[in-house]
Amino acid sequence: MQEFQYELMSNMSIKIKYNYGGEFFTFNMYPKEGYWIIHPFEGILLGNRQMCVLVLKELFQNKSFHVMLAKEQITFNSIRSSIDLSDSEEMIFTTWERDAKASEGNPVKEFIQSHTLDDIICLEKERLNERISFYRQILQLMFMQDLGPDDPEFIAVQRIIHAFETAVDHIQGSSGPHFPDRKRF
Repeated sequence: MQEFQYELMSNMSIKIKYNYGGEFFTFNMYPKEGYWIIHPFEGILLGNRQMCVLVLKELFQNKSFHVMLAKEQITFNSIRSSIDLSDSEEMIFTTWERDAKASEGNPVKEFIQSHTLDDIICLEKERLNERISFYRQILQLMFMQDLGPDDPEFIAVQRIIHAFETAVDHIQGSSGPHFPDRKRF
């Protein structure tokens, strides 16, 4: 099982599971008053501020969490905790706010600076494969409606699938050697 998992409960709620010290902790993220609020569900985090700070600090340094935020277009400086972390919260968020100011709040620049080239290439392949799957579903629906290779729309969808598959092949070929875990930008 992975150390980080998330599930979109709706466009207004994200369920997060994070493994810290061999134990899974569940969080919910939801938008409120211009911020994304992260709320822990376990009593150990709700009742122990220091433990909550430790788990949140590690969660926020997790690359999979960064990818989730990028996919959902959530910036670091828009995240707040639902429980009072007082000075500790400031300690957690100060680094992200400083980084956000350095990149002038540009989420694309933030994303690039916090990921390796391998991470970015992997994400791009995943996105392309998602698009291929989406268009294959369209093709299946068209086929079930008795549309086939002689229909212009069917042909157009086939071409789109082929273009995405070609792009995946090119990306896999160009990724070549793996790049070390360093941020070059």
